[in-house]
Amino acid sequence: MDKKKKKVEEETIEPKHEHCKCKNGEHEHCNCNHDECHCGESCECGEDCSCHEHECDCGCEHEESKEAVYLEALQRTMAEFDNFRKRTALSNMKSKEDGVCQTISAILPSVDALDKAMEMCKDNPQVLEGLKLVKENILTAFKNLGLSEIEAINKPFDPNLHNAVVATEEAGVEEGIVLEEYQKGYKLGDRVVRYTMCRVSK
Repeated sequence: MDKKKKKVEEETIEPKHEHCKCKNGEHEHCNCNHDECHCGESCECGEDCSCHEHECDCGCEHEESKEAVYLEALQRTMAEFDNFRKRTALSNMKSKEDGVCQTISAILPSVDALDKAMEMCKDNPQVLEGLKLVKENILTAFKNLGLSEIEAINKPFDPNLHNAVVATEEAGVEEGIVLEEYQKGYKLGDRVVRYTMCRVSK
């Protein structure tokens, strides 16, 4: 009887191998004495679970894996928001520049009219001085907005800045030099608001 009882006790303390069913259809196990195998990073007993490399459907929570997914999603959202912020800033800057260019373009004909008026008032110093003052105030406002005149006279012709309407031969002048301005050109930074209308040598 003692031998039989001892044999039963030995069989009772023999380690159990609980199984975890993975999605790949295979059954893996870890060598622990727990009733359940918590698949994922490790088993409750601290031993590595042999099915942790597979995607399990045992209902166990994989905390570290969830944290990695949340972190990746957060980083992606932050990157997308940063790109959106940069695009918005560039769009706002372009919209502001477009508005300034449109406003300046609408006022420039009035500046041209002032130039013609000053030509006609050369014999009236008081009126001429008043017109000059008005033009200087307008150009100062333009300058504060970033507008600058395009240099043309005696400069090499540049199709990116100048619009040649006449080409004539000029003694002692090489080809492609701006000889005369018919209409002053302006640019806002590197952006041309109005090309210089001019005559060039050929």
